[in-house]
Amino acid sequence: MNFQKGCKFLIICSTVLCAAVAMAQAPSTIFELDGTAGPLSGPGPANCTYTAANQPCDYWNLINSTGSSGVGRGHSVLNTFIAGSSSTNAFTGGHSKDALPISGWAYSSSNTPPKDGLNAGYAAAYSITDFDVIFGADRFEGSGDANSGIWFFQNNVSLNGTGGFNGSHANGDVFVVSSFVNGGGNPVIAAYAWNQPGLPHAITSNDGQNGCSSASNNNPQVGDCASGNLLVLVAQGVANCTSGNFTCATANTGTINAKWATYNSPSGTITSPFFFSGGIDITHAFAAVGGTAPCFASFLEETRTSQSISAVLKDFLLGGFPVCSMSITKNCPAGTANSGGTAFNYNPNGVVTNTGIGTLYEVQVFDTVAPAITPGPGINVSNNTGTAVTNPYFGTNTLRAGDTGVWSDPYTSASTSVADSAYALASETPNGSQTLQSTNTAQATCAAQANTQLTITKSCSTTLQVSSGAVSVVVSYGGTITNAGPSKVTGITLEDYPDSSNMNGAGTPLTGSYSLLPGASVNYGPLTYSPSLIDQTITGSDGIAGDGAGRFFFSDLVTITAATPSIGTLTKVVSSDPRTNGTYGFATASCPICQGSGECTP
Repeated sequence: MNFQKGCKFLIICSTVLCAAVAMAQAPSTIFELDGTAGPLSGPGPANCTYTAANQPCDYWNLINSTGSSGVGRGHSVLNTFIAGSSSTNAFTGGHSKDALPISGWAYSSSNTPPKDGLNAGYAAAYSITDFDVIFGADRFEGSGDANSGIWFFQNNVSLNGTGGFNGSHANGDVFVVSSFVNGGGNPVIAAYAWNQPGLPHAITSNDGQNGCSSASNNNPQVGDCASGNLLVLVAQGVANCTSGNFTCATANTGTINAKWATYNSPSGTITSPFFFSGGIDITHAFAAVGGTAPCFASFLEETRTSQSISAVLKDFLLGGFPVCSMSITKNCPAGTANSGGTAFNYNPNGVVTNTGIGTLYEVQVFDTVAPAITPGPGINVSNNTGTAVTNPYFGTNTLRAGDTGVWSDPYTSASTSVADSAYALASETPNGSQTLQSTNTAQATCAAQANTQLTITKSCSTTLQVSSGAVSVVVSYGGTITNAGPSKVTGITLEDYPDSSNMNGAGTPLTGSYSLLPGASVNYGPLTYSPSLIDQTITGSDGIAGDGAGRFFFSDLVTITAATPSIGTLTKVVSSDPRTNGTYGFATASCPICQGSGECTP
C-alpha cells in the first residue's frame, strides 16, 4: 500500500481506478441495509432493487448460512458467516483494547452478559466500481446501550489456543465502531485505520504525525489521529443507510425474520434492536486520507462497553476474510538420474490461483527443500489463463482475479526422497512490496528410484612351464566389468578364487579398484597364478572320471566384493554359495591344462 497524501490513482488490490472522494459507491446501492434480513419489504434503499437480474443488490438471508464462508454468495466476491455457537470465548484483561497491539489481547472461555453476547457475525466483500465491505451481527438480547466493533485485518489473525492471539496489525487495517443509543435505528458510526508509527506504510496525519503516536485534538476529523495507532477514516456521527452515505449502519426497529436466527425462536426471529448491519466504501474512505485500499485476510466482530476508543472489549467472533488471496498447489514427478549418474533431477511444479477480488502483481513462489538445497530467489509464476490475445498479462507473473499461473523449480539432489514445501508471495500494487502470502503452504515429497546392476565376465588360458626338470601350470585370466544401471559406481573391488572347486577356499583380493559411469565398461587383468587344484570331474567316453577330452581342467571364480553407487541402490547376488552370496556380481571360467587337441592324450 502507498499511503502518500494527495490525489492519485487508487489501486484496489489490483483494479486501478481514478477515484475522487466524491465518487463514492454507497453500500446501500449494492446491499439491502434497511434493518431487515430478507428481500425488500418496504420503501427501503432507493437504488437497491431485485426486479432486474443484473442489479448488484443482495440481502442477509441470501448471504448468511452455515458453511457459506468463503464462497461469495449473491453478487459478493467473498462472504464470511460465523455462528456464535462456534465459540464460547470472550476478551479478558486490561490490554484487550482496540487501540492496543494484538500481541496484548487475551481471551478466555468465560460467560458474557447476554446484552454483550453475539449470536452471529457476518461480512461480505464487493468489487463493482469501488471496493465495499458489508458487515453485521446480532446479539442474544439487549438492555441499555449497545456498542459493536468490526475489525478487518490484512494479516491472518487467529487464536493461539493458550489465551492469546496469533498475528499482528498492519497499517491500513480497518476498524468500524458503532453505537446504538436507546435502541435507535440510526446508529452513531465511525471508522478508523490502524496507523502505528514504525510499521510500513504509515499514513501522515493532518497534524504531520507519520503514524499516530497520540490524538491530534479533542475532536478528531478525517485524517486526524483519534488516539495512538488509530487514524480517522470516517468521523463519528449518524450515517443513515437510506441517504447514500459511503459509510452507514442500521439496526432493526421491529421484529424481523432471519433464517439463521433460530437460537430463541423456532421461526428464526430477531427482536429489536438486536440486529445490526452496515457497510463502508473502503476505496472512498482511503481516498480521503490519500491512501489505497488494502486487502484483508481475517475479520473480527466484537461487542464493547462504550463507543469510546478505549472501551473494554467483551464478546467476539473471529474468522477468515481473504478478500485478496491466492492458493498454491504442488506436485513432484518422479526424479530421474542425471547423465553422470551422480544425482537425481527433480522438477516440482504447481499452480498459483488468484482466489481474491483483484489483480496480484510480482507473484512468486518460494520453495523450501529438505535435505537442504541452496535456495534461490523467488520463482516467477507464468500466467497461463487464456491466451496472449485475450489476457494482457499472459505469460507474466501478474494474475487477475481468477487467473492461474504455473511454476516449476528444477533442482538436483542425491537423495531418493526430498521433502518439498512451497508458498507464494505477491504485491497488491504494481511494483509494490510482496506483502500478500498464499492462504496455504503446498507440501509434497519428491521421490526417485535407481537400481544399478554390475556384470562381470571372465576368461582364462594356461601355459606349461618347465623349470629344473619340473613342469608347472600357469593360468592367465582377465575380463570385463560393466555398469548396467543409471548410477555412477565407485570403489569396485574384486576377489578371485583360483581353486573354485573348493567351496571353503579363501579368496584372493585383487589389487586396485575401479569407477564406472552409467553404461561404461572397464577391463581387468591379465593376471596370473599357478593352481593348486585340478578339476578331474569331466567324464570321458569310457565312463572314467577325468578321462574326457582335455582331461584336466582348472575352474576359477571371480567376485565383485565391494562397490558404492552415487545414487540409489546396487543389486546384490542371492546365492547358496557363501563365496558369491551378498556380492555385486561374479563370473567363472574353466581352463583346460592341455590347450591343443591331443596334448594330454597318453
